Amino acid sequence: PKPTTPKPTTEPNGQTGVQWMLGPPGQSCEDTCAADAKVCSEDALKQVQSAEQVSAAAREAGEKCTATRGWGVDSSPNICTSDPCVGICTYGAGESRSCSSADFSGFWTRLCPCAAATGTCTNTCHYANNGECDDGGSGSHYDDCELGTDCNDCGQRHRL
Repeated sequence: PKPTTPKPTTEPNGQTGVQWMLGPPGQSCEDTCAADAKVCSEDALKQVQSAEQVSAAAREAGEKCTATRGWGVDSSPNICTSDPCVGICTYGAGESRSCSSADFSGFWTRLCPCAAATGTCTNTCHYANNGECDDGGSGSHYDDCELGTDCNDCGQRHRL
């Protein structure tokens, strides 16, 4: 399935401006949102805690839940996009549920709450301009600096 870009919504998380998108299999919401020049909303992600909420998120992403499960997996909310579980959506909260989580089994695809971003780009990190991304964001080698402070090595970062 291809990522989709639905209209901004206030469902299911009550946050205006969040767009629920279906990520490619094995991709995090961080990466899914970044591909559309947006950022993943951790708050909206963590607010999906019911069958109704995950079904609404799936609808916004152009998908339909044929069944829902409250399984506590780190990559929820998600939807199964491969046999034998096609259409089953999960909403349970795993201990490490976050925008950076991904499922690499090939069955589950993330439902991602993407929001408009404001750009952040400085080179104030102590390790800036060393050829390695050190700000802890997607694709970084290290987590030594604050997000968006190693611009020349990491590129522009986005925040809510």
